[in-house]
Amino acid sequence: MKKMDKNFSIMIHCHKRFKERFGISFNRRLRDKIISQILSGEAKLLLHQSRARSLWEIKIQDKTIWIIYDRLRERILTCLHPDEELLKTGRDEWSL
Repeated sequence: MKKMDKNFSIMIHCHKRFKERFGISFNRRLRDKIISQILSGEAKLLLHQSRARSLWEIKIQDKTIWIIYDRLRERILTCLHPDEELLKTGRDEWSL
């Protein structure tokens, strides 16, 4: 079994949250597609939490999903259901 490091833990977290919240299997192909949308500007930037973390809106299988992306690690940290109240609180109020 692979040693549990930070990147592996993040990957496992994403697998669980995509399945739990959206019924979607999170695999390498989906991860690469999401990151590609973010880097190409296809995804909609909603909010910067810090220099590294930002909140993005994407469409997958006709579902709107919010993604928290870490630019420094080049990783998807988690996925969320869209919540307009989260945006109103501002960047200092939300965290993972």
